[in-house]
Amino acid sequence: MKKWLWFIIGFFVLLLILVGVFFFSLTSGKVISAMLYIDEGAVEVDSGAGWKVAIDEMELDVNDKVRTLEGKATIAFYEGEIIRLEPNTQVSIKELSEQKVTVSQDSGSTWSRLTKLGGVAEGGQVVVSESTYNKVKDKLASEKLEARKLEPVKVKGKAEPITIYEIRKKLKE
Repeated sequence: MKKWLWFIIGFFVLLLILVGVFFFSLTSGKVISAMLYIDEGAVEVDSGAGWKVAIDEMELDVNDKVRTLEGKATIAFYEGEIIRLEPNTQVSIKELSEQKVTVSQDSGSTWSRLTKLGGVAEGGQVVVSESTYNKVKDKLASEKLEARKLEPVKVKGKAEPITIYEIRKKLKE
């Protein structure tokens, strides 16, 4: 009887170890923190070895630079934050963690959809800077969109608060 008891205990210990390894393998997969999607045209990425043609659904990392030539691209981050790059735009990924994503816009125009922007933007809300708004304001009506000026916000690296605009579907025709 003692042999059977040790056999049953050993079996359950082995089963527990196998279940633990199985669940660990499911949860320890690499999390993709930034993914580049090419919407149209030519897009390039510099990962430290010079500019190379980007590939759709390319994984990006800290210090990567992305530039659209005549093309358009989208960068998707962790929890649904996205940046849409218009033609002739260049951005650099400065910091990339689940707690903080920092991207600098070196040139061009971007649209951002953020889950949070310094406590200002709500999930699904599109918020742009005044300089981006000035570049796209003439296109809003043709896209059935409108802009609403929000309270200025303090941002890191700027001495004065910046003016931001919410872009949304037109409420009335």
